[in-house]
Order: sequence, then structure tokens, then C-alpha cells
Amino acid sequence: MEKSFFDLVILDINLPDGKKYDMIDDLRELQEDVKILIFSAHEEEIYAFRYMQAGVNGYLNKFNESDTIIKAVKTVLEVGKYISVDILDKLKIRKRRLIPLRILPSVNLKLQGFL
Repeated sequence: MEKSFFDLVILDINLPDGKKYDMIDDLRELQEDVKILIFSAHEEEIYAFRYMQAGVNGYLNKFNESDTIIKAVKTVLEVGKYISVDILDKLKIRKRRLIPLRILPSVNLKLQGFL
């Protein structure tokens, strides 16, 4: 990344050294405006909000259908943020307790009835 520009980094957080959040900071140091999509087998319900708060642009579980994966990549590239409908639904139930809504793209919030 030091010599090339990337629009998107798709990152698996299952790293052996346990420096998951440090990786995000390291990527941002190399290229401040790179979009980061976490692609993980870890439970989205547990980790998505944490990683969004840490500065990633989206979180996606590896067990999603291919059309959802494509949608997530396109949404991050075009809108800047992606969060799944399942997580947005859970957010409706527990809204404002877990993460500030300002980090979610307004287009997703409008679709889900928040705005």
C-alpha cells in the first residue's frame, strides 16, 4: 500500500497475533482514505459495531450469500459505509445504546426508517 493506491481493503480479522484493531490504524496510516470492509467468520452481531466504531467502513460475515457480498462491496465503494439489514434491525430494537447513528450512511438509515 505504500506505493499503490487502493479503493478498498477486504480484511479478515482472524489474525494470529491478535492485533485486530491495530491493523485498522496501520492501514489508515498508509492510506488515510482507504475503505476497509471486514470479512469474517466471527458473529456479525457481536463484532460489527465494535469494528464500525474502530473506523472500518463495513462488516460482513463470510457465510452470506454471494449477492450480499457483492452488495456490501458496492455499497462501501459508492456510499462509504455498509451494515447489514440484520444488524440494522437489531439496532432498531436497541437503537442509540450501542453506536451513534451518525457513523451509518444516511441512505441505509432512510431505507430502514430511522430518518
